[in-house]
Parts: sequence; structure tokens; C-alpha cells
Amino acid sequence: MVWGSLELSAEEQAAELASASQKALDVWAGAVLDAERRVSLVKSSIEDMRREIKNTQQLLKLSESDGSPQGIQAQAHPRWTLMREFNTVLADLEVWRDKKAQILLEYERLQADVAALRLRLGRQPTPVRGRPDISQRGLDNVLAEGARLREECERRAAERDALLAALQRACVDLGEDAAALAAEVHPALRSRGMSASDAACGSDGDTIVAGRPGDLSEATFAALQRRTAQLADLKAEREGAATQALETLEGLWTALDVATDDIDRQIFLRLLSGPVRLHAQSLAKARGEVIRLTDCKSALMRELIGAKRRELEDVCGQAHMAVPPLPPLPAQGSADEDAAAVCTQVADCLAKVARQVTAALAEATKREGMLAAVAELGATREETAWLSAYEQDEDRYKGRDANRKLQRAIRAGKARERLPALVAALGARVATWAEAEGRPFLWDGEEFEAGFLRHVLADIEADASQRLQTHQDKDKVAKLLQSTPPSGTVRQALSPANAQTPAAAQSGTPASALGSAPASKIPTGKQLSVDVSAASSGRRPALRSPGVRSAAHSPVALRCLSGAVDGGCDQNPDSAPAASPAALSPFSVAAAHAKWLKPCAHTVPPPLQRTKSF
Repeated sequence: MVWGSLELSAEEQAAELASASQKALDVWAGAVLDAERRVSLVKSSIEDMRREIKNTQQLLKLSESDGSPQGIQAQAHPRWTLMREFNTVLADLEVWRDKKAQILLEYERLQADVAALRLRLGRQPTPVRGRPDISQRGLDNVLAEGARLREECERRAAERDALLAALQRACVDLGEDAAALAAEVHPALRSRGMSASDAACGSDGDTIVAGRPGDLSEATFAALQRRTAQLADLKAEREGAATQALETLEGLWTALDVATDDIDRQIFLRLLSGPVRLHAQSLAKARGEVIRLTDCKSALMRELIGAKRRELEDVCGQAHMAVPPLPPLPAQGSADEDAAAVCTQVADCLAKVARQVTAALAEATKREGMLAAVAELGATREETAWLSAYEQDEDRYKGRDANRKLQRAIRAGKARERLPALVAALGARVATWAEAEGRPFLWDGEEFEAGFLRHVLADIEADASQRLQTHQDKDKVAKLLQSTPPSGTVRQALSPANAQTPAAAQSGTPASALGSAPASKIPTGKQLSVDVSAASSGRRPALRSPGVRSAAHSPVALRCLSGAVDGGCDQNPDSAPAASPAALSPFSVAAAHAKWLKPCAHTVPPPLQRTKSF
């Protein structure tokens, strides 16, 4: 119809038909080729997928039956097509890919667990060389390694717990922070190192693996052991410090005489005997109490030093010895740590002062004989001084105690006679003592002979000179009274050239040599009237105007002073009977001097019995 409408000939229609047929054949051939290419691509994809599946199976060490049994059954189906095969193989590939991914993830997880366990043990992870073995055998190996590492971690966790328990016990005894000390060893030990929870969680693999790296390593264990050993040493040190502090406190309590029921003493006894005795705060409190009591002891020893010093001064003063210098006393310490050193220095000073007191007492014991002799000499001198004062007393024969004083005067006179012998004996005793000791005998820091003994001799000589002067004055008055005529007798006048005073007449010196003296200065019989009591006692006679009573008693006084009356009064050294050396009065200086010049025949008297402690 179309060709007819176009008025095509049969040849043209045949040509058109042939052209259309050829075009149809070309299109078909192209479609066939395209289909064949698509089939080839699908087959190639199927081969690639099967190859990948095979590689995965080889990697996982699995067979095809283990992977996709449904694909093998699908190939036996009668209506099996290429696309169905493609889809089946693709599904199998997805299955194997998923399995590979799962196994790979499991392998990586196991490897990560193994690496974490190795890090906890202080070991480096094992590097994977080449393709990882994700086969079942590889997984089993990794699982076995992980199980072995878990067992080792559990065992080491138990060891760590034991070390941490020992550390905690030491910290409890010492009052230290166990968590802080454990964290210094490893940060992971702060929160979980002070309990035994790891042992309970040992079956939990995640808990074991979740530990921090290095908390179960050998280095951590060594650090824990070192810290435990340090705490043990610190405990031993604090044990010694606590024991020493308690002993020191007990010694201080005893030294300070603190009562056993004292509150502070009971507090520190409980503190240093209880469970907190090794804590740093307890030892610090004990040290503070020791310092306080040490200061109190130092103050008490300073008081004792003062008392000992006063005792030393008393002993030296009583024994007339020079006081030795006081050892340097340390000043009060400004810091607390200086209290013990200051207390030691004060104790040394107290010991030195005590030794000085002991030495002074021993020296005083050696000087007892000398002190007794000096005391006897001093008592004799006191009696002599009293006798001198008694002889100067005009009213010595008056009063109620006149007889007692007279008896004492007699004894004092005898003591005065013994005074030169006592001085000689004392000098001999001093020489003997110096020869025996090998050193001079000191009296108040000076040599005895050059100091005390010289002063004693000077006093004796002065007293003897004074008594000699007194006797001479008394003798002069007596001679004047002897040359005075009785009352009522007229005295012949003398020429001024031949006039002599009584003293000049006694000495043989003419009056011209003495010079002209006024007549009023020459005593006369009327001006000299002597009291009998004054003449008999040796005092200077008092001049008074003559009276009836004095005139009546004047011959008696003259006879007494001139020696006419036997036994009426003592003879003076210048009188005629006493002129010879054999009749010297013991009260005269000449007699004392003669006795002093003679060789000392006196023996050293034995020391007196000790009546007073020096």
C-alpha cells in the first residue's frame, strides 16, 4: 500500500525491501553483539566474584560448602540463567564479604585485647608482618594468646593487690595517704589499687583488659616494693623515734617530778602507746612536748646552778678559798631545735659547777686542821681584844657580872700568853701543809704567810706596843708619885738651872737639855693623886686634886706601884725587880719578842674536832 501510493516499481520495491532487510540484519547483529558483550561482562563479573569468594575462602581456610550451599543447589535448577547465576554469586560474595569483615573485626578486637594486655604487663605489642592470618587457626592463636595474657594479668593483679595491701597496712600504721603513695607509683593505682576488686573481676575479660598500661608491669611492682620497703624503714625509724620520745618524756617527767596522774602525762602516754603513735602528727606533738619540758628542765637546772653556785661560794667563804670562775652559761635558744643543745650545755655547766662544789668540799676537808688552828687563833685574838677593852674599862669592877668578867680576864690573860706559841704553831702547820700538798697555802686568794699571818703578826705587835706604852706611862706615873713628898711637906726650891722634870731625872738628862719649861707644866705632889684601883689595874692613873681620902690612901698606892707591898699589884717591866730578862712579865713586848726569837719548841697541836661543816 505504501509502495503503491509512492508508485514504486517492483524493482524499486525489491531494492527497498532488500535495503530494509539488510538494515534489520545489521541491527540484529549489533544487538546480538551487544548482548554477547553484556553476557561476557556478566560472566567476567561472575568469575571475578567467584575468584574473590575463593580468595576469601582461602584466607579464612573455609570450603565452598561452608560458605554458600544454596548456590550449589541453584546450579542444578532446570531454569538456571546467567543473570540468576550472577545474582546468586553476588549474594554469595556479599555473604563472604560480611563473614570476612566480621572475622577481621574479631581479629582486630582480639589483637587489640592482646596488645592492651601486653601493655599492662609492660610489654610492647607484637607487630603484624604481612597479611594478617584471619583464619580460624589464626583466630584461635590470638584467642589462646589473649587467654594466656589474661591469666598472667590475673596472677599479677593478685600480686599487685598483695603489694598494695602491704602498702596500705604500712600507711595505716604510719598515718600516710595510701592512695596518694600508690598514685605516685602508677596513676592507675589511685582508684583501684587499694582494694581487692581486681581479683573479683579477674573473670571479666573486659575489666582485665580495661586496665591502664603499665599497672601490672615489672617496673610498677618494683616501685611498689621499693615504696613498701621505704615505708618499712620509715616505720622502723618512727618506732625508734617514738620509743626515744617516750623515754625522753619519762626522763623529763622524772627530772621535773611530774605526778603520774598528771593530765598531760596521761595524754602523751596514751598517744605514744596507742595505734597512732607512729603518725607524723603524734611524733610532732611529742617533739613539741619534749621541747617544752626541755626548756623547763633547762630553767630548773639554771636554778640548780645558782643554788650550787651559792653553795660553792659558802663553802669557799667558810674555808677562805678563792671562788673558782663560773663556767659560761649558754643563752636561751631562739629556735625549737636549739632547746636540746641548750639543755645539754646547761647540764654540762651544772656538772662542772657540781664538780667545783665537790672539789671545794674536798679542799675544805683538807683545810679543816688549818681552819681549826686559824679559828683557835681567831678566838684567842678575840679574847685578847676583849681583855684589852676590859683593861681600859674604868668600871670593870662594878656591876653584877664583875666576878665573871674577872674570871674571864684571867683566862684571857693566859690565852694572850699562848698567842705567840699559837702563831708559831700555825706557821709550822702552814709550812707542813704546803710541803705535803706541793703548793702554797692560800687564804682568800693570797698566800697565808704573806697575807693573813702577816696581818696577825702586825696586830699582835701593835697590841704589844700599845700595852708597852700603857705600862711605860703607868711606870712614869708611879715614879712621879714615888718622888712626890707626903702631904704637908715643904719642898725645897731648886734653882732654874738645876731643875729637872721627873722624866729627865729618871733618864739622866739635865733640865737645860730639855729646855725651859714653865713651872705650871711641872706636876707637883698636890697635882698628882693616884687612884688605887687604877694603879693596880695598869690603867693610866687619873689626876685629881688631893683630898683627905686620897691622902690617907696615897702611901698604900705608892707602896703598891713601887713594889713595896708584895702581891698588891703586878710588877711592871721597867721596875727594879723586873729589870732582869728572867723576870720579864709575860704581858711585856720584850717577853713576847724573846719568845718569838727562840727556836719554836712547840709541837703542832692536834686538830680540833670538827664541829661545823665547811
